[in-house]
Amino acid sequence: PSRKEKFKTCAFVGTGERLLDYEFGSDIDSNEVVFRTNSPLKRYTNFIGARTDILFARRGRAKKMRGTENISVQKACVVMSGKDSKNDEDPKNCAGITQLWFEKEESQNFWNKVYKYYLEDPTFSLSVQGTHSPSGGAVLLLSLVSSGICRRVNVYGISSIGSGHYFEPLQHKPVSWLHLVGLEFYVLKMLENFGFVCIF
Repeated sequence: PSRKEKFKTCAFVGTGERLLDYEFGSDIDSNEVVFRTNSPLKRYTNFIGARTDILFARRGRAKKMRGTENISVQKACVVMSGKDSKNDEDPKNCAGITQLWFEKEESQNFWNKVYKYYLEDPTFSLSVQGTHSPSGGAVLLLSLVSSGICRRVNVYGISSIGSGHYFEPLQHKPVSWLHLVGLEFYVLKMLENFGFVCIF
């Protein structure tokens, strides 16, 4: 275990439509710490749980995409900025809550190298066109794992097929073509094989 380790189990709750396949709500809430993004909880708690200890909150367009429900945050917020959020205010549910700085640079650089290696390999690049970049969820998850504060990270709401958000089930809007979710899932499964994460 890392010297930084503080928690035996942490739940990282994504936004994938796969969350609605199983009622993992009680399992998610049973983790010592629950990390999630600013996404709707009402009507979904049987599937995604009700606890939010640490919230990854976004300013700007990305925040608006996730809805405006004010999640009750128990411990801290990690407020992130986007290119379109320079003058946008912090999410209201983070007011008066401890705000954490989250190291993402190393994780971002790792994913950039993975993408570069994959896209430059002629075996794969023939089937991949355009410009691509790692998803925010993959960057945040790897940052959490590499921080060493959790002995194990239980991951919910990610998949290899790039499904839509769980709160937009009728739209089935796929993940942006910018993100190679199959590649990201493969890398995360390797982390699972080494015991760093457990993917549900």
